[in-house]
Amino acid sequence: DKDILKISPYEETELEHAIYEFDKIYGFQYPIDISDLYSFDIRRFLNNATNEWGFPVRLATHPRAGFFLSSDIVKPKFSFTHGIEISMRNLNNGKIDLNLFFDSIFNKVRFYRETEWLIERYKHVLNETETSFWDDKFNKLNISESMDQRNWRRDINYEASKILGKHLRVYRKELIENNQMMEVEKLFDKAKMLARENTLFFLPLEAGTYIIQKEWIRCAYPKGEEFMFFCLHRSIPFYYAPYQITYSITPPSHEQVIHGHLKTEELTISLGRGMFYKSFKFKNGEIIGKKRVEVNQYIGTGYGMNTPHLIGNAGDKPCKNVTIKYNEAILDRWDLDESPDESEYTYISDLVYPAIKEESDVVSYLFEKEKVSIKIITIPPNQKFTISLEMNEEKGLFLVEGKPIIWDGYSFYSPDECTIIYFIAGEYYQTFTINNNDNSNVILVGVDLKEKSLKIFEKVTKSKFKALLLDIDNVITDPFSKTIVPQVLDKLIDILEKRIPVCFVSGRTYSTRQESKINGFKDIKEIVDNFLFQLQERNQEYLLPLLFFSSENGAVINTLVNGFKYETGVPLETLNSENQKRIIKALELCGLMKEVTIEEKQHSVGLINISEGNFEKIRDLIISKLSKMNLFNKVDIIKSGNSLFLYPKGTNKKLALDFLMRHFKIKEEEIAAFGDNGELGGMDHIILNRFGGFSVGSYDENSDYMINIPEISGCEKGYHSLLWTLNILNFISPETCNFSNSLERAN
Repeated sequence: DKDILKISPYEETELEHAIYEFDKIYGFQYPIDISDLYSFDIRRFLNNATNEWGFPVRLATHPRAGFFLSSDIVKPKFSFTHGIEISMRNLNNGKIDLNLFFDSIFNKVRFYRETEWLIERYKHVLNETETSFWDDKFNKLNISESMDQRNWRRDINYEASKILGKHLRVYRKELIENNQMMEVEKLFDKAKMLARENTLFFLPLEAGTYIIQKEWIRCAYPKGEEFMFFCLHRSIPFYYAPYQITYSITPPSHEQVIHGHLKTEELTISLGRGMFYKSFKFKNGEIIGKKRVEVNQYIGTGYGMNTPHLIGNAGDKPCKNVTIKYNEAILDRWDLDESPDESEYTYISDLVYPAIKEESDVVSYLFEKEKVSIKIITIPPNQKFTISLEMNEEKGLFLVEGKPIIWDGYSFYSPDECTIIYFIAGEYYQTFTINNNDNSNVILVGVDLKEKSLKIFEKVTKSKFKALLLDIDNVITDPFSKTIVPQVLDKLIDILEKRIPVCFVSGRTYSTRQESKINGFKDIKEIVDNFLFQLQERNQEYLLPLLFFSSENGAVINTLVNGFKYETGVPLETLNSENQKRIIKALELCGLMKEVTIEEKQHSVGLINISEGNFEKIRDLIISKLSKMNLFNKVDIIKSGNSLFLYPKGTNKKLALDFLMRHFKIKEEEIAAFGDNGELGGMDHIILNRFGGFSVGSYDENSDYMINIPEISGCEKGYHSLLWTLNILNFISPETCNFSNSLERAN
């Protein structure tokens, strides 16, 4: 109706003059020199009224920046997500000042648009550097070949994190007011992650000994103190998680700036002599107390959350120290310029003593911190330290001091100080010996993970998967729109192009009844249509025989080729439409369904949002009704959160896993499976509690196989963690992947 509603320029001018004349009646005169040139065109809604105190109301809207109003009386919807209240009065003299009112709006709109530009710019910049990173990996560049590109990316990402971080600190209030805070924070975190490229990630997979030179590791020199940042596990592309090693060489008579950690405790270990720490007490921004403690070699120092402290060197030689930061601690450091409110400070600091283990003359100092164990290994002169690894096991050590000679059974190596020594065991490389033939100690730092996920992930990254199994909701979809994320769609089509079968398995039905659509339930067909459209647009319909959709928790498996369905052996008619209605009617007659949402599917039914008080009653009533219908032994009742789902007996997502194994003649461990309900009893537990099972949501910490991707990657739950993992895994087409006889083999 735009053409009908649109007015001519002449009518627009007449309308503006009518508004001016109307306002004059009430004593309002518009300033001629206002900054905002758009205040009076038809995109703005201007209104004069009075509240009970006679206060005038003025409202202005902007297509993207929301609406601005002079009192809280008017609350327009107009598709705007937020409003900002601005006084029409000059707060200094109490008089109405429209010039000031519109100036304020102009400045807020300008800030909104400048932030919008900043967001779009750094989305583009960070996507460019991330794409460059994965291109280097996929092109199999080694550490030295990728060095120039990595330096370029590091500088850009670090600069982006500084600019975005400053914007967050300086304009925090305005960003919250404009609903732009979350977007800027996400970009800030992404910039910090991308700036932490793990050099070891570019190592080859072949067994042997690798020496990573100092110039290949990220270094910084704040206030003249040398810092190095790295990780000692190869499988992680960015040491944004789960841990980061910060190694520093503190010059004589040097003190760091006062700093602390917002959410986590800190542990720093002295590797030399002369180290001390100071902790401080503050009142009204002034230091009112401090404690200074000497720290001997191989002793740690611990600090509570938000404890202001610093580390210094009182010796006449540089003092080395190492800090291990785990997950949130990697990013939550603050100094006095950006510290939390003084009321949140804590004053917890103390020495931390290690457990000491002696083996021959080699001494190890062990420190425990959250989910990591830190080991300081000292090898005296004329002694050796032997490392025995199992097949495919890996071990990284950082050389702090000394001139060791390393023998791996085939070659000798003489690494310099401040290098990483990395061992990958294989058929002929399982024992590695570090000899100290010098007259001073060799000092090494190692990190072991208590968290099982990363250990399993290291093995998984060496595997070659031949098929991909994916849950839908909160795995490939946006958590708000419930539709597939475009980047995920592109990535999955790339995988299909490599002749890798992809199967989706979901509790969704294949196509939803109209009454369920009204209640907001989604079906698989939306995902199907997305894929079909994209493959047709790209002239890649030949990939359709590799795409499968398993609905209703694995009960039905569909393909896009001629609407073909595969039998799973599940008695689908057990919960046909008639039986579903009989069960629901029995529940409704008992008055227990007032707050419950019913999702009727083709072969199953869901009862959503059951109140805690009615849960047992509804379940007992269902069991009673199923028994009377002689269906109790033919139906599975599954609890998920505050909902109950009824499926034909034997229905579970493993049916889709079994289908891929049978159809493509592959082994279970050759299928990578992703889900978000990995907790014990969760819908996805059965497909994730196995080698090749990846949770991007909840997780069974007692599982020997399931990998908790958000924990080891630092990525958000859901599709962010999925994309991170798919970029790392290796896929190879199954030998049986022949398009022409794909359907015949299934039969």
